[in-house]
Amino acid sequence: MITVRSFGIIPLRKREEKWEVLLILHRKGNHWGFPKGRADPEEEPLASATRELQEEVGLQISKLLSKTPVVEEYQFRHKRDRILKVVHYFPALVEGTLQLQEEEIREAKWLSIEEALKQLSFKEARHLLQECIKLLS
Repeated sequence: MITVRSFGIIPLRKREEKWEVLLILHRKGNHWGFPKGRADPEEEPLASATRELQEEVGLQISKLLSKTPVVEEYQFRHKRDRILKVVHYFPALVEGTLQLQEEEIREAKWLSIEEALKQLSFKEARHLLQECIKLLS
């Protein structure tokens, strides 16, 4: 089995006293999730996650909610290989204007936490968002 590591941000903001999270529709996998990507050589996890947020959706971190990431693991097959994907997400308040990286992102939308829990494609991502809710309380 091949292990692939990625790093991302769970982008959050507060609007009219309600928390919202940004979800993206990944072009390749056609699934709803959070911005993420692989690290460049010698790049630290948070630096990689921050860069991916900027590249994929044009946003910046205004406040990191936890220096300890929440971790998602899942397996899939690619051609003949079995892949274990390990993604470290840093929950953060973000700011800026959405600018989608069209080669990788089909769509993005801000949703309430409740709406996002319904929209996320995978149960692992729903679990991560529920972990973030605890940080917001």
